[in-house]
Amino acid sequence: MKRNRISAGILLALGILVLLFTGSYGMFCVLAAVLFLLLCLAIYTVLAGRNLAGYIQLPENGEKKARISGKICIENHSILPLFCVGCDLYWANRLTGEKGKEKILFGIAGKKTEEIQFSFETVYSGECTVQAQTLECMDSLRIFRRKIPVSMCGATVILPEIYDAREEITHSESYNMESFRYSQEHGGEDAGETFQVREYEAGDSMKQIHWKLSARLNDLVVREPGYPVTRSVLVFLETGYEGSFPDPEYLDRQASVALSVTDALLRQGITCQLGFYDFALNRVFQENIQDMESFWQAAVLVVRAGRQENGVSGLRRFLENCEEWQAGHYIYVTAKEAAKEVVLLQESAEVTILNGEDNSQA
Repeated sequence: MKRNRISAGILLALGILVLLFTGSYGMFCVLAAVLFLLLCLAIYTVLAGRNLAGYIQLPENGEKKARISGKICIENHSILPLFCVGCDLYWANRLTGEKGKEKILFGIAGKKTEEIQFSFETVYSGECTVQAQTLECMDSLRIFRRKIPVSMCGATVILPEIYDAREEITHSESYNMESFRYSQEHGGEDAGETFQVREYEAGDSMKQIHWKLSARLNDLVVREPGYPVTRSVLVFLETGYEGSFPDPEYLDRQASVALSVTDALLRQGITCQLGFYDFALNRVFQENIQDMESFWQAAVLVVRAGRQENGVSGLRRFLENCEEWQAGHYIYVTAKEAAKEVVLLQESAEVTILNGEDNSQA
């Protein structure tokens, strides 16, 4: 459009010079017509586009290293058509910080709705947001323009790769399948651990009967299940770093490791939780992973979680704000070196450290 303005200005200046040197009436009429046309285009640009509305549509999920297609829907409630509208779409990956810009041009008739397709590509997983803040209305010759503020935003989730981490976890030196600690004061519902043995009472389950001991005592006795005072495994995803953010590749791999480990525990029937601190929302997330539905819900929360650099660790905020964080085993997943608060976990339980930077265990 700048080139069109310069070209129009040069032609107008040449016309004026010719008129001054020749005094031609024909040239005067031509210049008058051109000036009148420019005035009409300027007025039309001011009047058109006064009643626009729009929104952005994106798929719920996308894939890494593949074009993600969406569309922007513009509603023109005015009777005046728009010959040329420009829109800058800015997209960003909240997990890795990737950013990009897509420029689209379109026209729209009066009292009509126009759907314009666009696409972008991200290399890593995360929640990608697409937003537009202004629409630029131009005349048919693209000489005059007027910016219209709008607020349009859409989002899509690109989940990280989920790989088979069962062998990786079970072969860890610090991994312990017996990660519960049990109460010595009262019973519970965990049949895998016995709180006490007592005489059979009406209403007791037949499954609780200790048959060998009953035969020896010649009387029915039952096992009373134990009560776990700590949860089995807590997978913790680090979201805060004292220094700068890790490379996007490591953040992507960190999310992949955390979710793959959680998936492996779930498939082995091991009770687990997935925890992290969301710096954008300033709140703790401690999700119980009981089935695949709860797993995928937690996966979306992981890629949406707000990260922080040059500050305190997410683990510190987690410990400060979470009342029930005790676990029998912790799997701490980071994208850089482990936070110093890990020693607080090691005081009460086994801790496995997984690093997204090199995908190794400590």
